[in-house]
Amino acid sequence: MLSRSCAAAILFLLCLGSTERKSLAQEPGASPGGEISGRVVDSDGHAVVGQKVFLFAAEGWLPGSHPYPEYGMSSTTDNTGAYKVSGIRPGRYLAGIGIDVAVVTGAYWTPYDGGHTGRVEGDPVFARTFYPDVSDPFDAKAIDVRSGLQTSGVNIIAGRPLKTYSVSGRIIDAESRKPMGDCEINIGHIYGTGKSGGMSESGVSRTVSDGSFKVVGLLPGRFMIGAAGECGRDKYTRMIDFDVSETDVTGLEIEALRGTSLKGRVVIKDESSPEAVQKLAMIRLTSTMTTPDRGNNGYDQRETGVRKDGSFIIRGLAPGRAVISLAASPLAQEFSIVKIDHPNAKEQGSIDIGPDEAIAGLQVVLRYNSSVVQGRVEFDGGKLSPDVMIMADISCGCDGDRFGLQTPVDPNGSFVFKSLPPGTHTVHLTLFGIYPISDRKSVVVESKAEAHVEFVLDVRNLMKNNERYGSVVQNGKPR
Repeated sequence: MLSRSCAAAILFLLCLGSTERKSLAQEPGASPGGEISGRVVDSDGHAVVGQKVFLFAAEGWLPGSHPYPEYGMSSTTDNTGAYKVSGIRPGRYLAGIGIDVAVVTGAYWTPYDGGHTGRVEGDPVFARTFYPDVSDPFDAKAIDVRSGLQTSGVNIIAGRPLKTYSVSGRIIDAESRKPMGDCEINIGHIYGTGKSGGMSESGVSRTVSDGSFKVVGLLPGRFMIGAAGECGRDKYTRMIDFDVSETDVTGLEIEALRGTSLKGRVVIKDESSPEAVQKLAMIRLTSTMTTPDRGNNGYDQRETGVRKDGSFIIRGLAPGRAVISLAASPLAQEFSIVKIDHPNAKEQGSIDIGPDEAIAGLQVVLRYNSSVVQGRVEFDGGKLSPDVMIMADISCGCDGDRFGLQTPVDPNGSFVFKSLPPGTHTVHLTLFGIYPISDRKSVVVESKAEAHVEFVLDVRNLMKNNERYGSVVQNGKPR
């Protein structure tokens, strides 16, 4: 990080010597909770514009761990580098900007991050820096937040932007040697013991008419790249590895190979209603291929429609294991895949495809989900403030198919799950903003019927066990 003399000089120039508190009580339109404001500059004292400033809990994490930003507590710097975070729950916080390089590159693994992709978006990009100018959260200065008070002068020196790199090349047909345009690019990050984690980012680039592509925002490391999904009507590509060090990578050539096909029919189990049969032709299927060259989490995904007679065909598949699923859509919720019938079929809706092996006679068996669960949450001894979000989850191991949905509970305490399969479902209630509080109940759902489930939450008990949040309201008055 910066030397003490350099940091002190920048702080002096910006008049950022210390934080200041004032009451928000007389400010019209002030948000409930506390407020933190300040300015972000780089190591030369220039304003850092358009960067997110996050708040982190100052306690509750272990030495060596990497704190995760608090949900909904962030602000973007303006053209002077200034920021303001309002409506903050009382407590102690750290303020910081930038990406956690160790998490993005896979040097530090966390289940709470979206992926260790080795790639970042935006320009410029800064490494994670905490107020006032440190990278280690244990060296950061904590900020005490009180309801109705503004803490200003929380200024951060971000250092210099990270250097990122690009990879470019082209995709060509392996047989004709012609360029392949309009191919979606899939890039994966290799770290640790091999091809792993946070990988297979699709949609980061597409080839143009001359087959060329370019992906930007790469940090130093090892990567693999290829086409995502169909590249031409019946083509696929293998992933090729490359290293990023101190220069951009150029001139990669990726070959599109002729793939095989998967042909079959979709049928609905124990269902003859015109409504269900009519919806069959609106279903889309997805085939997700896992192949050795794409690593532990890499995949090649294809999508196809289903004809009125239930038949379908998926082309351009590589040898490997294909997992058949329903493509994401509102209609997909109304059906579940019960099983896949074929001599090559494996567990969990998968099927093995050998080199140059065209699969035919595959049968995808669906269940039409038409049951409903109505839910209700009652509060005993008070009520919760609006900033406490309640989510309801429902799951069922019905007919061997793992089924799960999630929905928010409305302000009146009601929620509903539609298009459910029959069976014994587990409803799980989670309160965000009061942690850890959860409850679950089982409910038996009959075919084409409606079931009911009710939860009663003891507000007094929530208050007793969650004092650090101060977000519980009893008898309509803040405690």
